[in-house]
Amino acid sequence: MFRNPKAYQRFLLLVTVVILLFIAASAVGQPPRILPPSPTLAAQVAVPPTLEIRQQAAYLTAQGHDQLNRGDPSAALHTWEQALQLYQHSHYPEGITGSQINRSLALLALGHDRQACTTALTAIRRDRLTEFCRLRDYKNNLTATEQTILKQSLATIASSPLTALGLRVAGESLRKLGEIEVAKYLTEQGLAIAESLQLVPEMAKGYLNLANIESLFYRNNREIAERRDNKLDTDRQKVLNSAQRVLAVYHQATQLSDRHPEILELQGIQDLLRVNQLSFLIEYEQWLNANQAYLIQGQIPQSQRWQAIKADIAIPDDS
Repeated sequence: MFRNPKAYQRFLLLVTVVILLFIAASAVGQPPRILPPSPTLAAQVAVPPTLEIRQQAAYLTAQGHDQLNRGDPSAALHTWEQALQLYQHSHYPEGITGSQINRSLALLALGHDRQACTTALTAIRRDRLTEFCRLRDYKNNLTATEQTILKQSLATIASSPLTALGLRVAGESLRKLGEIEVAKYLTEQGLAIAESLQLVPEMAKGYLNLANIESLFYRNNREIAERRDNKLDTDRQKVLNSAQRVLAVYHQATQLSDRHPEILELQGIQDLLRVNQLSFLIEYEQWLNANQAYLIQGQIPQSQRWQAIKADIAIPDDS
């Protein structure tokens, strides 16, 4: 067919070019391969609010609690910040609030008490109260104006598990900062909400923090009584009264644990309450023994009842 070899070569070259062009044209016409979005990518870019994103945020929330329980608050803080971003992308207010309060838990564990206090109160939309999280003079005697601010800010607060938790975290932060008057007020408000909703583990944690706060009031009153040269009866009575408030809170906590033995989460809290209560009883008994000469018979707890209380909360011997 081709007498000229060069003509045949040109023909083969032309056929090759046509085939290559056809393959290229076919490839252009194919739709691109779509890869499924990875969870990591979803956390980094703006995405539409979907159930899948909220489920991923819920997984991160649970992971953060596990990290905190294992003693790694730094990792928990980072994880909860990722969850917060996902909830913000999906426009989920409850998830946003919960993530902010979770962050305050991690900050509290890290010792960033002022930041934890501010974060918790901001999360439950009580920004006006964040003024108490800042450095004050630690006089612990609230002015009439400050009392009004507290009452007005909490008068219309919603009763929800998140609110109860936020108030407790703020109360714990303020207790560690020495602001025990405000800490007591917020803790009692959070505890009242937890009781109204029957949030048993949250109630136990609230009692624990309230007992710690009342113990600080007791120590303050005891120091004042010991500084007085004339040992005023009124000062000693304040010590006795504050000690009774501590014991009353511990009693409430014990009753709560006894009513709910099926709740496993209470076990760790109950152990901590038992240790704290026993420590306080030893401290209080030492003060009573040192002040017997100044106390009337009715002010000293009966020996049998006293020993019964200590025996009831004593840590059992494993041997």
